[in-house]
Amino acid sequence: MLALALLPLLACGTGAPDAPLAAPEAPPARAAAPVADRVSVTDARTRAMPPGSPATGAFMTLTLQSGPPAAVVGASSPDAATVELHTHVSGADGTMQMRKVDRFDLDPAAPTVLAPGGLHIMLISPTRDVAVGDTVSLTLQFDDGSASTLQVPVREIQPGAGAPSPHAH
Repeated sequence: MLALALLPLLACGTGAPDAPLAAPEAPPARAAAPVADRVSVTDARTRAMPPGSPATGAFMTLTLQSGPPAAVVGASSPDAATVELHTHVSGADGTMQMRKVDRFDLDPAAPTVLAPGGLHIMLISPTRDVAVGDTVSLTLQFDDGSASTLQVPVREIQPGAGAPSPHAH
């Protein structure tokens, strides 16, 4: 009989009246993979320039494969003293001018195209002359702290519509 009287207390644990039950722990939120692992790079190329040129440009298509939007926030290269993210804007006199920017936004909804006359990466004060067929090492830094190093082929890039003069800074 005593065992039956204790049964309700044992079934409830301590017997505390209306003790709230703890909700089961939710599994930890799965962190998105580093941006560097979620970005594919296609059609990467660096513009071939005459020996001794003060700068050249790198172009490519960046596609964020998954996850939340991200950004390229910097770049570096052992092949240039300075590497900057740039875009082109129309100046007051109607000429296209290059301007440094802080970031290239990446959205999984659409690729980000770096091309002559638009977004591009400037390699300023090259540390060596590069010719068609060479490669340039270029590291992209992303807003989550991850990075990706590319070997970018040097190609002859023909000036086309919207391609600026290399001197229109």
